[in-house]
Amino acid sequence: MEQQHMGDPYSSPKPEISAGGDPIRTATDNVVLSGRGGAANSHPGNVRRSSPKAKISAGGDPIQTATDNDVLSGRGGAVNSHPGNVRLRSIVGSMKAGYLCPKTRKLQKMQIAAAIVRTIRELDPPGRFLKEDPGTGLWYEIGDKAATRKTGQALRENSSEFRMCWRNILVKSIGAQHEPLSPSGTSSPADSVLP
Repeated sequence: MEQQHMGDPYSSPKPEISAGGDPIRTATDNVVLSGRGGAANSHPGNVRRSSPKAKISAGGDPIQTATDNDVLSGRGGAVNSHPGNVRLRSIVGSMKAGYLCPKTRKLQKMQIAAAIVRTIRELDPPGRFLKEDPGTGLWYEIGDKAATRKTGQALRENSSEFRMCWRNILVKSIGAQHEPLSPSGTSSPADSVLP
C-alpha cells in the first residue's frame, strides 16, 4: 500500500485494492482515537466526512473569458480590480483577524483558507481560480491546492499590523490583571511593570 503523510491536507489516503477491485479496509480505520491533537485529529476514524465534493485540479480546458466570480492570478491593475479578486479580498479581510489570532493553530488556518476557496467555488456561477497563459491569452484553472495556498498568502498579507494589534491586546489584558492599585484606588500604567 502506498504510504502517505497523514498531515497532507490536499490528498486522501489511497485505499489498498484487492484482486477483486474492492478497497480493503483495515480494522484501525474504524477506530476512534480520543484526545487532542496530531494522531487523534488526523486518524481516519475521527475525520468528519462531509458530502463528497470533487477536488478541482489544475489545468483542464482553456477558458476564453473569466466571469465576475472568477479569481485571477497575476499582477497589475486589471487583475486587482477584477470583481472576483475584489470579492476574495473582502472575504479575506473579514477572516483575517481569526486567522492571525495567536491561538489559531496551523490546521485551523488551513481550514479557514480552504473555506474561503469553497465559498468562491460555490457562487453562482461557480468561481474559479485562474491563471493566464501569456502565450495564448487563455485562462487555466490553478486547482484547489494552489487556490488554498494563494488564499493563505492573502490572509497573511500585512500580518505584522494584525500581530502588533494582538500583542497590544494581550499586553493590556495581562497588564490589567497584574496592575497594582495606585494610592487613589485606581490602577495606573505608571505603577506597573510589564513582564
